[in-house]
Amino acid sequence: MFAGLPELFVILAVVFAAWHLVKAFNRAATRPAPPRRPAAGAAPRAMIEAEDLVACRVCGTYIASSARACGRAGCPQPR
Repeated sequence: MFAGLPELFVILAVVFAAWHLVKAFNRAATRPAPPRRPAAGAAPRAMIEAEDLVACRVCGTYIASSARACGRAGCPQPR
């Protein structure tokens, strides 16, 4: 009915090993991938040109600094 002490140790060792394997697989599945490095011969990425935004003097909407008007329907600033 009851297993001997050596059989009990074997069962505990199998359960312990299975538990640690499941933990290791779950940890590997949730770990984020390391960032990719560009290939040795790859061309460098172009810089994105950004433009500063300024508030429209009339209605307060933020527009590009090179824009002449904000483009809102109710804004009286000329286009």
